[in-house]
Amino acid sequence: MRMGTLREHSQRGLRSAMLLAIVGTVVRVGANLFLIPLLLVSLSLEEQALWWVFIALGNFAQLADFGLGPAISRVYSFLWAGADDFDAEGLRAPPEHSTPNILRIRQLNATVIRLYWCLSAFAIVALAFLGTAYLVGPVGETVDPRPVWYAWAAYLVVIGFNLG
Repeated sequence: MRMGTLREHSQRGLRSAMLLAIVGTVVRVGANLFLIPLLLVSLSLEEQALWWVFIALGNFAQLADFGLGPAISRVYSFLWAGADDFDAEGLRAPPEHSTPNILRIRQLNATVIRLYWCLSAFAIVALAFLGTAYLVGPVGETVDPRPVWYAWAAYLVVIGFNLG
């Protein structure tokens, strides 16, 4: 009997979103632990400086979220619990039925998708102008600036896609 319970819990854990979050964190941290020593050994000081500037500028794009993620998660939770609607402040009385409000969840999905793609477009445009203006000097000091500009363009696309 004990083995059956253990098996059930392990199967449940393997299907959980928490496991995927843990795996994602391990991959992200592991990639950084692998990538940073490689970069420190293989890149020149100028290229390393540009790499860190890329990362810093990319992190500005992540600020475009403005903490919307937790608020959106809260609304999803309310609608998934069966709420008819949500309030900006406070709580409503609990819903009388506990079935998810699929219609409002679909509306919220469409709104969130549109919102994040607009934020992504804004971040790409802002980084394309401001980041490129900032990078003109350091990139001009490299031996061959062309690959750096290609990397910057690819990095902009990845940042935009990641935010979107």
